[in-house]
Amino acid sequence: MPGYQRRADRERQRLRGLLSAFGHDVQQARTGAGLSQRRVAAAVGIAQSRLSAIERGVAASPSLEALAQIAGVVGLELSLRVFPAGSPLRDAGHAALFGRLRATTSPILRWRSEVPLPITGDRRSWDAVAFDASGAMVMAVELDTRTRDAQALARKLALKKRDGGVE
Repeated sequence: MPGYQRRADRERQRLRGLLSAFGHDVQQARTGAGLSQRRVAAAVGIAQSRLSAIERGVAASPSLEALAQIAGVVGLELSLRVFPAGSPLRDAGHAALFGRLRATTSPILRWRSEVPLPITGDRRSWDAVAFDASGAMVMAVELDTRTRDAQALARKLALKKRDGGVE
């Protein structure tokens, strides 16, 4: 349980940083457009003090709807994305599949899990990579225990192969 609590704490801290950056961007766009806080707050239907707190990044739990409305009024567009950031082996099925793979390969192979693609800033990684005794990569592996869309998986793998320099 402590691992999950630390991860949640890290994400709360990260969210505070994102909200602060959002507030800064809104303030820059608002002043650039010659709009007052009072006018933007009225257009969104919130108090000026609430908008001020959002711009300073100190507002407690602003709703996504309010953030999107504020962004729209000052000429910005709110975007929300999520990326995998969990532990390398996310579930028992994944761990079991990786175990079966390792059991069927040569014992001289050395395995590493969650090996990032060699592109700075790219958050993608191979689930596992096998290296031979000389340290040369033998194979990169993507493990999937719940395939829902085979075409999407094939596209994802093709991009990883291209970007990861894998034959």
